Amino acid sequence: MTSGLEFPEHEHENMFFSSDHLDYARNVGVEKEAGLLFEYNNVNSMLLADILLQVTGTAADTLLRERIFNKIGLDDVTLWQDAAGTPLTYCCVDTTARQYSRFGLLFSRSGNWNGEQIISKQFIDETFSKVWDSLNSSTIAQDRGYSLHWWISSHDDRAVIFNASGKFGQYIFIDRANDIVFTRITKYYPTKGSKQDWGKLKYINWLGSIDFRIALAAFLDSLGIISIEGDVSTPVTFESGTSNEFYENYSTIIDALIDISQP
Repeated sequence: MTSGLEFPEHEHENMFFSSDHLDYARNVGVEKEAGLLFEYNNVNSMLLADILLQVTGTAADTLLRERIFNKIGLDDVTLWQDAAGTPLTYCCVDTTARQYSRFGLLFSRSGNWNGEQIISKQFIDETFSKVWDSLNSSTIAQDRGYSLHWWISSHDDRAVIFNASGKFGQYIFIDRANDIVFTRITKYYPTKGSKQDWGKLKYINWLGSIDFRIALAAFLDSLGIISIEGDVSTPVTFESGTSNEFYENYSTIIDALIDISQP
């Protein structure tokens, strides 16, 4: 997240509402020197789809299933693609709390699953090292850190707790030293399929600002002209699925995790 790529307003939504997310990501320019400034930019993660395909010759979603998910029994899962058929590597893995927890346990146990080293311990060690700290959040009143797509919830003498974080408050917390995993998910509205299809909304996805498009889509849905939950195929979590109580009590939750980590 220190690539130096351009960081426009609504960078996530601009890419998410496009038909070819990778093409969008490839065309984002560079505006500053890499490695100097932390900016959480989904374009960085989306470019991994291109990198993985070029390095391995296999699409990222296939790699994830074959090399990781299938080996840990994470089989109740939907991996989303954009309308162009490119796997989304910055978002959109749909599964259950128990299945997410399997993924958390894989990292908690240094990449080993029932005696098979699925991910190298060296990579897990690097993942759970502190790279950036004192990062502010618009939703959480607590400084956090970051490292290799994982956030740092706590990193002191009391406990080292990392978390994966999804849209609107989906979390997998990991206390690796004590093999503790805590998973929470949002109120999710699944739509049909696993390939993004905006249906009638594709005719307004180029109109005006992101805020205008979202408001217009909600208005058309309220009139019954379109049905976001019926006519559109895309991963989506509405703001009604966000738990404000979770964000307000984030520090209390981390303290509770730290308490059960104590000997």
